[in-house]
Amino acid sequence: MLQTKVYAVRSDVLALQVDVNQVIPGQQIPYFADASDQILNDRYGRSYVMRSSSSNGTDGFLGYLVGKNNDLIFTTDTFVNDNFGVSWSESQENVRIFSPGDGNFADGQTPTQVFRKTKPTDAASGFYSLDFSLDHTFYFQLSQSLQPGQTYEITTNGSGLGTLNFTYSPSQVASEAIHVSQTGWRPDDPGKVAYLSTWMGEQGGGLSYEEGMRYWLVDNASNTPVYEGRTVLSGRKDASEDYRGRNYTGTDVYQMNFSSFKQAGTYYIEVEGIGRSPTSFAIEGNPWQNNFYTSARGLYHQRAGIGIEAPYSDYTRPRAFSPDDGFVMYQSDLRLLDGDMGLGDVNVFEYFANNGNSDRPMTGIVGGYFDAGDWDRRIQHVDASRNLLELYELFPDYYRNFSLNIPESNNNLPDVIDEAIWGLDFYRQLQTEDGGIRGGVHPLNDPKYGETSWTDSYPMYVYAPDPWSSYIYASGAAQLAFNLEGLDAGLANTYRESAIRAFDYAERELARNEKDASMFEIQDKRNLAALELYRLTQDQRFNQVFLETTGFSDSSAVIKENNVRDQRDAAFLYARMPRDLVDTRVQRNARNAFLEKANETMGQGSVNSFKWLKDDNQYFPLSTGNSLGSVKGQTVLRAYYLTQDGDYLNSAVLGTQFSLGANPDNLSYTTGIGTRAIENPFVVDQRVSGQKAPPGITVYGPKDAQLAPDYWLFDELRKLVGIEAQATPLVENFYDLHISPLTNEFTIHESIAPTMYTWGFLAAREALPANMTFDF
Repeated sequence: MLQTKVYAVRSDVLALQVDVNQVIPGQQIPYFADASDQILNDRYGRSYVMRSSSSNGTDGFLGYLVGKNNDLIFTTDTFVNDNFGVSWSESQENVRIFSPGDGNFADGQTPTQVFRKTKPTDAASGFYSLDFSLDHTFYFQLSQSLQPGQTYEITTNGSGLGTLNFTYSPSQVASEAIHVSQTGWRPDDPGKVAYLSTWMGEQGGGLSYEEGMRYWLVDNASNTPVYEGRTVLSGRKDASEDYRGRNYTGTDVYQMNFSSFKQAGTYYIEVEGIGRSPTSFAIEGNPWQNNFYTSARGLYHQRAGIGIEAPYSDYTRPRAFSPDDGFVMYQSDLRLLDGDMGLGDVNVFEYFANNGNSDRPMTGIVGGYFDAGDWDRRIQHVDASRNLLELYELFPDYYRNFSLNIPESNNNLPDVIDEAIWGLDFYRQLQTEDGGIRGGVHPLNDPKYGETSWTDSYPMYVYAPDPWSSYIYASGAAQLAFNLEGLDAGLANTYRESAIRAFDYAERELARNEKDASMFEIQDKRNLAALELYRLTQDQRFNQVFLETTGFSDSSAVIKENNVRDQRDAAFLYARMPRDLVDTRVQRNARNAFLEKANETMGQGSVNSFKWLKDDNQYFPLSTGNSLGSVKGQTVLRAYYLTQDGDYLNSAVLGTQFSLGANPDNLSYTTGIGTRAIENPFVVDQRVSGQKAPPGITVYGPKDAQLAPDYWLFDELRKLVGIEAQATPLVENFYDLHISPLTNEFTIHESIAPTMYTWGFLAAREALPANMTFDF
């Protein structure tokens, strides 16, 4: 419902924020047929019910039929319209600001300019309708600055808002112009910063501030300043922010650095003449620990085949895709390698629609993680297991007894290893008799509108085995076996044998398939699998494959080169292996190449306004899995592990801040993290069941609209709301809408895994062994 807030973004610029409209999500309810019902299909082929006696919807619309037996109905969303218009803001003459105590405004003043920025905050999908709840922010440019302590009356003729009262008190009123992490820092962390910036919409553009403005770190309990500094320019609105020569902010951004402050407590930022930060934050304890805990539990919340329930979570979900409920999957002949969900271009939806059959059923298989808002499970998710295992390898003392509150928490294994097993064991269950790994499962189609995982009505197909999936699994299974030695010898042997069988299968496949053997993506996974198996077994045949396929026989090789190589994981592993197991020249080259990549990543992070990181090719666009919602700190943190160079640690900590709330929306892009997190990730089960989002889901984040000129949602926002996404800077182009996969979708391997790793490393870094070096 309509809510208002007034604050300053500069001493001569007032902001009026108006939140309008309400969305009440639809729900799934039992369907009881009536004699008057008509069952029809919409233009998307979805079945819906029209009931002549219905008062629940437009023209007798009752809802969409869902479920395996069409015995459920989804009622669609309800939209409550506040009928708030914005045309009044097109003329500054409609706005008057009066103050009895400020002589400049004693007779009332009209702003010299009025600008508007609008963002949708939720979407109501109805019967052939789409509506939004909205957040309007109106900016009033004044001819004189406001006076601290004075009260102002704001009237906006034609808005229906009446008279709004505002007391200009920068020490007490929060301003959205100030951006800071919502979870804070350890006292000994570098990279403690906040930012100051404002973009006032397409017409208003960026707002500049004087450099050197005073700011204070203020104790939250006593409201006493404990640290003072001055703002410095972090990036100009027209400066290049990456190797692509793009600017993503559209406004000047100023940094406030208080890294030297180490006194424990809870604080907020105050900027002279503007206001205080919208959220407080702590500098004490180890906030990365809770961040990691929440992120890792995002994996638990995406588990397939079991129910999500208390005492493991307040978010609940019935058991889905379990053989105990009679669930059956069907084998297909499509390799993930060849499909567009893997490395190929075969449209998997079209393939299964034309080639799906039920003559080869599979049952008894449980595990893996749902990817985003649908139910596929893919071999790429092994990255999450590998990240957990690597954290355990680097910090065994820290993670040995770390509880994730998962069903396996009371067994004899560390929880991070248990969670890694959950992700890996699904693919072990999909292993063929000759060792091949099927790359996962995929449904016939995306979920029907209103269906959940436990009511899904589409058949599920299993990919055929392929060498790429087999090598990926072999690397993860060998790594798991290595970490299980000394913990559970029997289980270690199970994964050891399974990894070797998968590797041998893939070797046979490459020997007979020249096309597969020529793909660098497969050779890179082969290289890593061979290295993991060599570390595990010390069998020279695996060492030989690694040395034949590594790029680091050449001292000039890089760890990642487009269409040539991506051997980051292998380089880091080889750089830290015992010298009696390695070729020292190759190891030195791998280490140097890795640090060169880390320096490149750190350098790119230093030139953009908000100091976010790209952990991939620096020329890659910021799109979907490479966008800013997730934290890309793995490369610089690995470099920190190898060198103990504080510059890498500083870069990593700075690189986390944007996704933790130090962004123009002042939002955390991970559910359950911070006090202002996103609320509408692309999690179908959550939306249909009417629950709050499960914690630990990191979404893609802001979208570069220039990369998606024909995206349907941008067209709808232009037509319905007047938002021109193409004219909106990337960092502003985030809309917390469950219907927007480009911003609110996520994947296990692109979103959750790197975020979890970064926070997990920062949580455990105090456990680094003393005097550890990897110099050569």
